[in-house]
Amino acid sequence: MTVWTAAGGALRSYRWAPGLTLTGQELPGCPADRVLAALEERAGSWLVLVEHRERVLSWRPGTAERPVPLGPPGALRAGALARTSAGPQAATLRPDGSVQLHTLGTAGPAPEIGDGEPSLGIAMAGHRGGPTVALAGAGGVRLRLPAGGASRRPRWWRPTLRPATQVALAMGEDWRLCLAAVVEGELQCWQEDAAYRWQAVGLPEQG
Repeated sequence: MTVWTAAGGALRSYRWAPGLTLTGQELPGCPADRVLAALEERAGSWLVLVEHRERVLSWRPGTAERPVPLGPPGALRAGALARTSAGPQAATLRPDGSVQLHTLGTAGPAPEIGDGEPSLGIAMAGHRGGPTVALAGAGGVRLRLPAGGASRRPRWWRPTLRPATQVALAMGEDWRLCLAAVVEGELQCWQEDAAYRWQAVGLPEQG
C-alpha cells in the first residue's frame, strides 16, 4: 500500500507491505500543500495531482518531467484522477461547485461538466471508453457515464435525489463499478450487476 501526503510544502510517500516496516520518503521536484489524487499508471510508476499556492499541478515522481500546471490559478475544493483510453484525465471541483474535466498533456481551457448544479464532492474512475465521474451535492448523487451506443453524449444517472456530501467510485477486478456516497449522514452503496445495470447494495446494520 502506498500513501501520498504533503507537509511543509513538500510531497511525501509512505509504502507498507505485509511483513515489512513502513518506509517513507520526501520527493523533491514538486512543491505541494495538499495531495488531491494519486494514480498508479504502471507497477511502481505514479501520477499525482497536488495543490500548491492555489495552483493544481500534475507530476510523475521519479522522472525527469517537471510539474505541469492544470487550469488557471484559484481556490480548489477537491480533485480526482483516472486512466482512460485517451490517457490520464483529471477532474477538479471549485468552491463554487463547478467541475472541470482535464486531459493531461493537452493545452487549452478545460471543459466544464455537469448540469449547472453545484457539487460538494467528486470521484472518478477510468472505465469503458472514458471516465465515469460521480458528483455529490444538495440535489443528490449524479453519475456521469461515458457516451455509449449511438449516442455521442455522456449520460447521467441519479441513484438518489437526497442531499449528499461525499462520494467514492471504484472498479472491481471484474470491471464492474461500485459507487458509495454519504447521503443525509448515512452511507449508501450501488454496484453494477453482470449486465452492467446499477443496483442498490444493502449494507449490514451496525449494532
